[in-house]
Amino acid sequence: MPERERLKLRISGEAVAEVDVSASHLSILHGLFGFPLPDGDLYSMVPGVPRGAVKAWLTITLGRGKAKPKWSDETPEKHRLHDAGLICAKMVEAYPFLTKLDEIVPADVRAAHSKGAHSLPSLVLQGIEAKALTGAMEVLRNRGILALPTHDGLIVPASAAEEAKEAFKGSFGYFAKIQPRLDVEPKERV
Repeated sequence: MPERERLKLRISGEAVAEVDVSASHLSILHGLFGFPLPDGDLYSMVPGVPRGAVKAWLTITLGRGKAKPKWSDETPEKHRLHDAGLICAKMVEAYPFLTKLDEIVPADVRAAHSKGAHSLPSLVLQGIEAKALTGAMEVLRNRGILALPTHDGLIVPASAAEEAKEAFKGSFGYFAKIQPRLDVEPKERV
């Protein structure tokens, strides 16, 4: 469901807000490797390249388990217009841990999945994100607040947006070892 449609939802008749983690997987990687989040948008490290292209490159990198200087054949043309080698170089310069993605995968898991090991970093990140999201939902549920999950966020009654932000901070701090940057939509209601 597109964000515009999600924001038309009502919970017990109340307008909703969507609280989500900005650059979730990249933020989690910062936590796992023990680095603080830099200022600004984490996808803005490649001047002149749209955020969407940088994000697409990171998605491919995480799915393959390695920082790749070339686009995959499935990459949409709008992203292929931008130099994947340049994106790779700038992102690795900004985030050197992108060359060590296998380090986030426990050794026993790597050994058990040697044939598909390239995709494990992405799956590990998805698992941590899911635990943090579920943890935040549990905190809110214990406070009597309904939270509907999205990929990397929660839809909550607008009056509970601040509580959702606090629940996210605690849960991501615990599971991902990072205080994430959070976006709230629509901004005018919060």
